[in-house]
Amino acid sequence: MGLIKFLRPRIGTRTPIGVHVRRYDLLTQKEIRLGSLAAPRSYFQQAFAWMRSRHGDVVFLVATDDPTWCKENIVQGDDVILLPHATADVHMCALATCRHVIMSVGTFGWWAGWLGGGDVIYYTKPHAPGS
Repeated sequence: MGLIKFLRPRIGTRTPIGVHVRRYDLLTQKEIRLGSLAAPRSYFQQAFAWMRSRHGDVVFLVATDDPTWCKENIVQGDDVILLPHATADVHMCALATCRHVIMSVGTFGWWAGWLGGGDVIYYTKPHAPGS
């Protein structure tokens, strides 16, 4: 109930678009050696621009394991909201109720996109070439 009270006045009549940004575990030395890549800022910028052009008056709801990176790189403007810290199930519910989803990598984002329906944009380069 707390998240709904937080989001309702911020969303208003705009089209909610869920954004799942997975970074933390992809940046461990082991994952880097294995060739894992976290989606860069440019990916999210392009995905946001596409969603804005396609769906007009939108609001992006960002769920992440790296809020500091998101604040510095993608939470810019009044149409991007960083979801407050919550359990994974609460973030999943928030993402799944959005009309469209932008995801980085992983099953969490995949499920959010599948449950939410609509347009789903996913990062297609989660591994370094030749890894």
